[in-house]
Amino acid sequence: MKCDNVRELQPDDVPIDTNRACWRLRHDLKKCMYESDCIQKDKRPIRECFLDPAANVPEACRNLQYTYQQCRRSMLDMRTRFRGRKGDNG
Repeated sequence: MKCDNVRELQPDDVPIDTNRACWRLRHDLKKCMYESDCIQKDKRPIRECFLDPAANVPEACRNLQYTYQQCRRSMLDMRTRFRGRKGDNG
């Protein structure tokens, strides 16, 4: 379901919250997805592009998505107190 009165967000419109965990990966993933053909040409929402395996999304975005998920998942692992979060270099 699409709303006609909602304006499309661009990657520069959303402020970067550097206090969040894995923020660099999240920002890179958003930027990659906004530049993908699935959003630019097909005009599909980001959620649909992520969930549809046949969507026109570059492999680099899929890899960023996986790395971001691993980073977020590692936040629940108590061993990360000693090792640090996976994929988060900041």
